[in-house]
Order: sequence, then structure tokens, then C-alpha cells
Amino acid sequence: MLSKAGTKHILLLTLAIITVVVTFSLAGCVTVTPTSTPYNIGGKATSPTFSQGAKIAPISGVKLGDDTGIFSQVAVNTTLDDQSSLVSYSGGGNGVKGMSDTWNGVLGMASTSGTGVAGGSDSGMGVYGTSKSGNGVKGESNSGSGVVGTSNSGEKGVGVLGRSVSGYGVGVKGESDTTFGTGVLGSSVSGFGVYGTSDSGYGVRGLSKGGGTGGYFTSSNGISLVAAGAKAAVFSGKVEISGTLTKSSGTFKIDHPQDPANKYLSHSFVESPDMKNVYDSTILLDDNGEAVVELPSYFEALNRDFRYQLTCIGGYAPIYVAEKVKDNSFKIAGGKAGMEISWQVTGIRKDPFANAHPVIVEEEKPANEKGFYLNPVEWGQPQEKGIYQLAKP
Repeated sequence: MLSKAGTKHILLLTLAIITVVVTFSLAGCVTVTPTSTPYNIGGKATSPTFSQGAKIAPISGVKLGDDTGIFSQVAVNTTLDDQSSLVSYSGGGNGVKGMSDTWNGVLGMASTSGTGVAGGSDSGMGVYGTSKSGNGVKGESNSGSGVVGTSNSGEKGVGVLGRSVSGYGVGVKGESDTTFGTGVLGSSVSGFGVYGTSDSGYGVRGLSKGGGTGGYFTSSNGISLVAAGAKAAVFSGKVEISGTLTKSSGTFKIDHPQDPANKYLSHSFVESPDMKNVYDSTILLDDNGEAVVELPSYFEALNRDFRYQLTCIGGYAPIYVAEKVKDNSFKIAGGKAGMEISWQVTGIRKDPFANAHPVIVEEEKPANEKGFYLNPVEWGQPQEKGIYQLAKP
């Protein structure tokens, strides 16, 4: 039999070995003191200490990631969450903070249908990422969502907030490499799908690197751009388009001049297969029954292929265009002294942009859009035949 002193030495040696096994870590790693429960270092992990660096030494009952320096199925500062690989809790600071000088601050990936990074907030920001030169937050998914941000605090909460303080910085950037993929998707049941504000730059900016779409907006019911008065997008203030605007129809819409509180008034745009400009007014003929109509100083620099219309007001006379446009004016003759003439001149744009981007009046649909319609319902086709349904996320 061992003496009490021998037994004591054996017990101290055993405790020292256990301590070395449990707390051993490489320099710059995570050290966790387990409780008595054997499940993945217990139902709780208490008093963790953090440092950065390499993979920690294996501990019985703990699963380690293949390429990471942190545990799998470990709770930090709180009870174990069976549905999470890692739970990090903070009462006042950052729950999880990722920083990078050249690469990703936080990288989240979902291999099948999960979410790369999901951030939720009751009153603050769902996800907030910063980076000095790389990506503040980057999410990738093969079939789910790369990044999803939600907020439960109504108008004041922000699901995902992107902010740029540099001249050409990007607050939130979304990219898609597929034909109908979605770089950034914003959706709302009753509020704003995408809401952008800017003091001097872009509130929302969409870019396309080829035949894709920089931005795609659809109505909240997800079915039709016009059904039930749903609006795909609302712009309050000046809107500038650097390029070609294509539409199925267009109107101006104002408060009705005779009943502005209760009615709207709408007029259709004037349509033409040409990039046509229209100029008109009235003029009084001189004592010789003639008049020279002065056009804007840029008229001939902007227009070509002029067309004329003349109408007598209050009487009849054989009026005609005596001299065509020259030096931004033309001459009317053949009328009576003091007669009022209503005139109209049209021209087709010839500026460099118009010459480089003429209106293509008739064109074949690309192969992937044949059999589909811009307005399928109006052509008696099901909504699924809509071309923009192809782009629907």
C-alpha cells in the first residue's frame, strides 16, 4: 500500500497531466476551462480567454474544424446552442468582430440552401463590416443568400447598412456572374425594398459588365409591375439617366388642375420612331405678309431633316415657307399684313450620342427571350411567360 504522502504525490501528478491536456494551446490560440459535463466541454464554457492564431491542441470530446483555430460546438460566454457551431455573446461590445487589412473582415458561406451570413437587430444594425482595402462583409452562397440582414424595429432599424466615406468608395457591393443572377436583392412587404440616400454621391448605384442589368425593380406583389397599383420604384426629386431609357409606355401625372385634392391628370408622351425634337409657336406677319421665325441658337447644331407645318389663324392665305432653315431661322411668306400664323418645325437629333445610339425600331429577340413577352398578360399569355420573370430571384 502507498503511504498518504505517496498517494498525494500521485494525485498531484494526475491533476497536473489533466491540466496540461485541457488547457494546452499553441501560442495565440483559444483556451477554455470546461465544466464537469462531458458533452463538448460541457453545457457551458466558462471564463474563456481569447487570442488569435493557430489551431488548438485536441481535447477529448471536442470537435475541431479542419482549417480553423476555434472549436466546433462550443458556447462562448453563454450556454451551449445546439443549432450553432459557435455562439459569441456580448452585453455591450461586439458579439463577433472581423477585421482585415487586405481581405475579408467576415466571410460567410453556405454550401447548399443556408445563409452565408445572417444578421438581425432589434434596433441597431443587422450586419456591420469595415475593411481598410478588402471587403467589409462578403457573403457567398451556391443556392441560398450570401448575406441576409433583417431588422425588427420598423422604419428606424437597418437590415444591412453600407456606408462609404471616400470619394469612390462603395457602401454595399453586390455582384452576379450569371445571366439572371442578383447582385443585391432588396424586398419589402409594405415598405422600401431598396432605400438609398446620399449627401453628394450615389444613393443607390447599379452596374452591369455586359448584357446584364445594373438594377432590377419589381412591384411588391412579385407578379406584375402595374397590378393593384403596385410600384416597382419611386423617385422623389430629380432623376438623371446617362444612357437610353426604354419603356412600354409613359405619361406625366399631376394633381388635376380642376380638382387637385381628389383627382390626378395624366397625358401620354409623344412617341416617334426617330429621336425627334418639336419646336412651335405663333408669329404675326409684317406689312408684306411675311415673317422670319427665329429658332434657338443650337437648333442646327442639334437637328437635321427639318419638317415644317404652317396654319393661318382667323382667315385664309396661301402661306408657304419662302426660305428653309438657315442660320437657325426660316422665312414665311404669302400671307396678309397682320395675320397670325401658327408654325411648327421638327428635327431629328444628330448629336454624337444620338448618332452612336440610334433607335432600333425593329429587332429580333435574343435566343433566351424568344417565346417570352414584355407584357405577357396583355397578349393573353400566363405571367410565367414574362421576360422579366426570367430575372426574378
